[in-house]
Formats: sequence, structure tokens, C-alpha cells
Amino acid sequence: MIARVQESSMEPSLHNGQIVLIKKITQETQRGDILVFRLPHTREWLVKRCVLSQGDTILINDHQLLGYHRKYFLTYPQEQWLKEYDKVPLGNFLVLGDNQFHSRDSRDLGFIKNGWVIGRVIKAYE
Repeated sequence: MIARVQESSMEPSLHNGQIVLIKKITQETQRGDILVFRLPHTREWLVKRCVLSQGDTILINDHQLLGYHRKYFLTYPQEQWLKEYDKVPLGNFLVLGDNQFHSRDSRDLGFIKNGWVIGRVIKAYE
């Protein structure tokens, strides 16, 4: 399956307008995978990086989420929401855009359910 990236939230990894090859997930999603998923209430497709998988511990320090080799800035409401959880619930993922200051992701949308995931990006074309 192929799709066109419709946002700049994954820059510099992926760019707006870029074509990506998507592989349906047949195994466990891992931290670092770039996932394509569909929000059920809007049917919108989004492309984000899996920063924490189900069961992973949520670590917050000084208004930053620590995950997948990076620190991600959190607003006060985002931090308060995440502090309600010790771990990512089973069957869910925490996904974030690489362009963290220009991304609508789990910090705003909440956890992404496994059933919403279409696949993972395996190749990008210019």
C-alpha cells in the first residue's frame, strides 16, 4: 500500500507530499516505527513515530516526556493528562511527530489504539 504524507509533522524524516510505502503490521510494533493510522471519529490518516508501546513506562521530567532517545516538550495540560498513567495501556501506543512543535499527536489526541493502525512506513520516495 502507498500513501502521500499530508503534513509537515514528521520533518525532517518525512516531508509534506512525499510518497511512502506502507506494510501492514504482522508483528509487534516497536518503538521507533513510523506508523500510519486512521482516527475513527474523523477517518483522517496520520503518520507518526511510535515513541512508547503498550506496557512501556511513561517518564516525565521538567515538562518533557522521555521516549525513544529524545525528550518531547509537554504543555501543562498534556503533562497532567499523561501523569494519570504509569504505563501505556495494553493495546495502545503513544505516537509523536518528529517535528514536535508542529505536530498533532498523542499529546493532543491521546493514546492510539492498535486497531487504528493501518501499517508502518518501510520506505519513503521523494
